[in-house]
Amino acid sequence: MPHTTPLTSGSLSYLLDADDRIEAVDEGWQAFAAANGAPELTAAAVLGRPLGAFIADRATTHLSRALLALARRGSVLTFPFRCDAPALRRHMRMVLSPEPRGRVRCETTLVTARPLAPSPPARGSERTGAPLTMCSWCNRIRLAGRWYELADAVAGARLFLASTPSEITHGLCHTCERKLDPESGFVPA
Repeated sequence: MPHTTPLTSGSLSYLLDADDRIEAVDEGWQAFAAANGAPELTAAAVLGRPLGAFIADRATTHLSRALLALARRGSVLTFPFRCDAPALRRHMRMVLSPEPRGRVRCETTLVTARPLAPSPPARGSERTGAPLTMCSWCNRIRLAGRWYELADAVAGARLFLASTPSEITHGLCHTCERKLDPESGFVPA
């Protein structure tokens, strides 16, 4: 196998259809797959497959779906995340943009890349801390006792920068709890 160097510069873009399947990838995607020795990530291998097939854990899958839903409702979202290689820590920026017919354009740009010293594999599943609470009704996130809009929480708290994400638990924010209280007279549609 030829020697390859993990991506240390550049950007890539891909398009998701309304069902979160990868519809198109750009040349940057192809370069990333080649630079990382990942034939399972070439265009031929990923087109038509669900994005969730390439996400390692349930918490990140859940947050990704919620962010894609926000983008489909017209929001352009920008947030940092990590995409590490075995010997490289990469901090990246993601921009999710709505496209016609429920599609979402995902653009990723490398911000920094730093070599990592080899380390032994981690034992067990280490979490970044306490569970992350998401409102079951409106998808706001509770951080330090306050509720924030999903996009603000992901960007401001840098939720995708942890090497292992926190578990997600669900609850109701104070606003939704009041709305859904039977004594309030609110009846959900």
